[in-house]
Amino acid sequence: MNHEYGHIASDSNGVNNRYEPVEENWANYFSCKSRETTVYDFWGTAIDVTNLEDTDGDRQAGGQTYAEDFWNFQLAGIYWQLAENSVISSLKTSGLNTPQQFYNAYKTTVAADTNRSKEIKRIFRDHGINAQAWAPAGYNIGLRQFEVESTGIQAGQYLTGAYAHGVVDGNGDGTYEGLNIYVTVNISATGAYYLLGFISPASGGDVCFASNYTNVSAGIRNITLSFSGECIFKNQLDGVYMLSNIALENGSLVEIDSASQPYNTSSYNHTQFSSPRIFYTGTHSDTGLNTDGDPAYEFLKVTVEMNVSTSGNFTMQGVLLDGNGNPIFSRNHHFSQAEALLPTAPGVINISLNFTGMQIRASQANGPYTVQLYVYNGSNYELLVYSYSTGFNTSAYNASDFEGSGTEFAGTPTESAVDTDNNTFYNQIQVNATLNISADGTYVLSAHLYDGSGTAITSTANSTNLSAGTQQMTLALDGRDIRSKAVNGPYNITCRLYSGQNLVSSATRSTASYAYASFDAYGDDYFTIAYADHGTDAGGDGKYDYLTLDMNASTKLNGSYATYKFVASLYDASGTFVTQSDVNASLNNQSKSVQVNFTGEHVWAKKKVNGTYNITLEIYRYASNGTLVAELKNVYTTSAYNYTQFESKPAEFGGTYSDAGVDTDGDSLYNLLRVSVGVNVSENGTYSLTGYLYDVNGSYIVSDDNETELASGAKTVFLYFDGYEVYNHGVNGSYTLKNIVLYKNGSQADYKETAYNTTSYAYTSFQRSQVALTGNYSSYGLDTNNNSKYRPLA
Repeated sequence: MNHEYGHIASDSNGVNNRYEPVEENWANYFSCKSRETTVYDFWGTAIDVTNLEDTDGDRQAGGQTYAEDFWNFQLAGIYWQLAENSVISSLKTSGLNTPQQFYNAYKTTVAADTNRSKEIKRIFRDHGINAQAWAPAGYNIGLRQFEVESTGIQAGQYLTGAYAHGVVDGNGDGTYEGLNIYVTVNISATGAYYLLGFISPASGGDVCFASNYTNVSAGIRNITLSFSGECIFKNQLDGVYMLSNIALENGSLVEIDSASQPYNTSSYNHTQFSSPRIFYTGTHSDTGLNTDGDPAYEFLKVTVEMNVSTSGNFTMQGVLLDGNGNPIFSRNHHFSQAEALLPTAPGVINISLNFTGMQIRASQANGPYTVQLYVYNGSNYELLVYSYSTGFNTSAYNASDFEGSGTEFAGTPTESAVDTDNNTFYNQIQVNATLNISADGTYVLSAHLYDGSGTAITSTANSTNLSAGTQQMTLALDGRDIRSKAVNGPYNITCRLYSGQNLVSSATRSTASYAYASFDAYGDDYFTIAYADHGTDAGGDGKYDYLTLDMNASTKLNGSYATYKFVASLYDASGTFVTQSDVNASLNNQSKSVQVNFTGEHVWAKKKVNGTYNITLEIYRYASNGTLVAELKNVYTTSAYNYTQFESKPAEFGGTYSDAGVDTDGDSLYNLLRVSVGVNVSENGTYSLTGYLYDVNGSYIVSDDNETELASGAKTVFLYFDGYEVYNHGVNGSYTLKNIVLYKNGSQADYKETAYNTTSYAYTSFQRSQVALTGNYSSYGLDTNNNSKYRPLA
């Protein structure tokens, strides 16, 4: 129940693509949060969202091995480690379907914190999602836990560079269940360690993930990374596999060593590895079914091709989604090898699912539609195929192509705003619907109000007995919810009519252009605010340390005070996020001065924009456990400022770059690709530069960072990219320097997403490995002092 309510709650956050990673993980996370526990009961298995082994995306979770990678708890574990309010705020961004889309939303919507970009990416990586090549988080990253300070551990001393690999054929059938890579490490202190890594095809791109959280004693030890054979098979990985982005962390999950692409396996074909018991081949078809000879379709028939490798009983469920990712209808089809639907031996079969045309017509959603598939083990309902990896689109259809029930809206519902208490503010929007009812019965009419961006504002519903014929129903949408969202109209209303639990008709309309301020507010949380702004020079050096928002604020509360938290976000004139700040204030019905200070350096640093800024306010009431009581979007525009009026960064990129190949051993091959980055330094200090190298196709190659002391003035900082990684990547240049970040004493000073394109290079001009293991080995005992005792083993 809590999981499903999480789906409903997310509708108001603009996340409407159910069964995709962002929302399905949100529902699992929400269930745990609402029940005040970290444990989720998933098909009888206890999944702990705080346990990396349960939430790292491989097949092992809750002490069991599943048929597919456990993606539906990866982001749930990530949400748990990030700042809760920031996660919820980020999910208000519409259209989030992938982990990277969530990351991009998260990094731009949370409170200022300049030094945690790598830490955020580490959290994603620990859960099996490699974020290394994603743009740095820069400012405004918040964590709830694992905010690790300097540990004193000297990184880079643990991975010895020795690797080996082997395949696993546990049942001796000649098909490999997995691929093990053995990593030799030099452990200085006995304790718990977390090793993780990915394997990639020669073309690049992390595909399969493996991790091992284990206790290791001090000394030279081997830790095994076990990669699923089914993952290799499903992703059709052929050829040499690259071990990529391997990292070792201590028991506190602090990274102590890493390597980007340290090892290549032998060459394999994906067919050498175990296939899933049943999987979708990617072949499908669809058609409208007309069973009674009239022009309308009674069903949408979808046929999918499945490959069965192991005999058994299975259940397939198909979920039909509209163009916005909302479910229309699901239909179960049981099939078994004992029936005609499966051959007597494993093989390729076609399974058809018939989606009811009445449900499609009632949704009023035109195609093409998206079909998501689930396949379960018929004996214990173990989930074998997940919808996330098997969705496909149908042909184009109109909802009117399908047969209806005869009960429908008679035209588009009407709406009007009503002031029920004569206080000059609207209390509600009334929705009036005319219905054609085909049969006597109990019907439910619902109305949902959305703003122009599709974010839910409020909803209502009414159940009543209706007789056959033309009937009228009226619903009232609460105006206080409109006022609290602080978004002007026009709004969109979606009405749905249900008979029992079945949707029989739906209709939509746009409202008049209402101003949110024309609606009444909730109780005492009715704010009267006057705005102004000024620059604040706290240091007396003639530069603004802050852009200060001045507010004179009051509520309806008479006498006693209530404490509120004002969270203010600053955007430039183009709508780009600049920075965020907050302040607490105790308010009643007497006007009180409230100030929010935006850091001037953030204003200076963000794209160097001159002009006015727009402010959005979120107001939370602490007495109600931090309940959001008002959301005021673009509520105020500041005076015009020049970015040079604000305190500047300690250093910034100067825009000058150059590159050169460096041959350190005189063999006419480049060991390094050196890129020079110009930096204009205002403050002396210790600086660190990080940069990422990409090929012409946008694929990540290698990264480097350099820490150095810089004095004021125009300086040059060098990045040295490993030539072997360039050669091993196998793509000719030029190469692109991207996502460069300059830090001063751990705090971000400057960032540039796409910085520089190098001159042209052939990848063969770079250093290749000087030593290659042939795979042939021998051993013998060596008696060095003729005492008939072997001293070393060679």
